[in-house]
Amino acid sequence: SPLLQPVRHLGDAIAFRLCREFTRRLSRYRLTTTYCDTLQALTLASGLISQSVAEAEVIESVYGLAADDVAVIPNGVDNLFFEADAALFHARFNVRSPFILVSGAISEYKNQHQAIEAARTLGYSVVLAGPVQDERYLRRCLDIGGNSVFYIGMFDHDDPMLASCYAAASATVLLSKGETYGLVAVESLAAGTPVLMTSKTGLDLAEKPPCIAYVDPEARQLVVDRMGAIVESAPSRQACQDMVKDHSWDRVARATLGAYELALAE
Repeated sequence: SPLLQPVRHLGDAIAFRLCREFTRRLSRYRLTTTYCDTLQALTLASGLISQSVAEAEVIESVYGLAADDVAVIPNGVDNLFFEADAALFHARFNVRSPFILVSGAISEYKNQHQAIEAARTLGYSVVLAGPVQDERYLRRCLDIGGNSVFYIGMFDHDDPMLASCYAAASATVLLSKGETYGLVAVESLAAGTPVLMTSKTGLDLAEKPPCIAYVDPEARQLVVDRMGAIVESAPSRQACQDMVKDHSWDRVARATLGAYELALAE
């Protein structure tokens, strides 16, 4: 995952710098802040790689280093997802279509209940998959959705069942309060399934409905409208996969090697 969260307000960057100076002076320069440590690491590095343009912009706007000197190399996605087979999911789980998939840690920060409420308005089922970080929040989500919400557990990243979950879903929805990147969206598109994504993300994929659309997770009616539009449009598997065809690990490896070679040459 990216190390640096996107900064939404200039005031945040100013606050980071003020806290650094306050801490250093108060401790007579014996203590540092996370900001100080990160700035030192960035400054001393022979080369910098970010996973998104948004992260590169943080390096420039918050830490004062030129974004042009940062190699932007997005996360790769395994071929497993491009080859996903929905039959595995349907053979194991009895979930009626259309249904949306919400993949990720079960927590209030990931905001699953907003997706459930929108899906309930539209009459869609919801499948939750991921580790449970908050048992009470999971119970809340299940209570909201009733018989139309299914928690199916957590799958290893290389488990074909995870890829099958994406392929079987009518849409993947991620309404987190913030995402530094959003690999779930890339994996879903690779599996041929459209995505409704939080607008509070560093993901660089251009909005292209109905394959991928962004939305403010707090704009509840807009969430309902865009979720319904994506599911009803049912874009083709190929159209979704074309959005992330350049995200193969082979491409990522070549780009990363090039960044290292450039750093070593200087």
